[in-house]
Amino acid sequence: MKSVVFLFLLGMLATAVTHAQEQVTTTITADRDTLTVGDPVLVTVAVRHPVSYRLQLPALTWDEIELLDMTAPEQTEQGTILRFTITLWAPGAYEIPAMSLALENDAGETITAVTEPLPLTVHSVLTDDDRELRDIRPQAALPPTPIRWQPWLLLALAMGGGTVIWKRRRMSLQKDTPSIPTIKQEALVQLDNLAEPDSLQPERKADYLTAVYHILRQFLQQAYGIPAPQRTTSELFETLAQTALPRQQQAAILEQLQQMDALRFSQQAKMTPGQPFSDPVRRFIQSAPLPE
Repeated sequence: MKSVVFLFLLGMLATAVTHAQEQVTTTITADRDTLTVGDPVLVTVAVRHPVSYRLQLPALTWDEIELLDMTAPEQTEQGTILRFTITLWAPGAYEIPAMSLALENDAGETITAVTEPLPLTVHSVLTDDDRELRDIRPQAALPPTPIRWQPWLLLALAMGGGTVIWKRRRMSLQKDTPSIPTIKQEALVQLDNLAEPDSLQPERKADYLTAVYHILRQFLQQAYGIPAPQRTTSELFETLAQTALPRQQQAAILEQLQQMDALRFSQQAKMTPGQPFSDPVRRFIQSAPLPE
């Protein structure tokens, strides 16, 4: 009898999942399908699904397509809309491959939706109708024979000028570049000036998270000479692996960045009470060994 009940419940579950999958549809469109090298293309993925399911943010990485920007998913009555901007840097025919999108409901049930491939054509910035023939440029005239100055005099002038330029450059760098203690102090002061997240209104907690996120990336950029604002979290971690930062601290700060990325790009994720990201970031900044 128990076996019969179990098989009945299992069949009901399979039927419910199949029904949910039948209710899921995907469309992928772009604001243009023909572009020139470097033009931005806005791609929109619309996923129609039952209200109980939530879309998990996919990993948008391709070999020849560069991701320029991505907005937080937009929830609608029919489902979820995901928008991101891409570009390509070489002429030719390309396509955004089919994307597998995972959806999960509150009961932990997961279904997968797949988009169609999206073809794109990239043209060169040079037009095919530019066929005008231009005259060959005349041969440049040789300059007159210069007056032969004493080699020692020229060498002395060159060394003197180079020394002056080098000193001015060093003074400028020392003036513009903050010292290592100053970098740490400024980052800690910025964190201290942030209000505690539990005291903020719900709509202001996203601003708090963004502020902590940018303070951390600015510290990594200044302290380790990494162009952090121009790198993804995974690219930043690969660069940190080449610095003197211990592996344990690298893993800890990577986990913080990934958690903040998930909260920043997902409307479904919410900060739990007592989750001030500034505390682990502050401990990392205080303990991180910096290069000389």
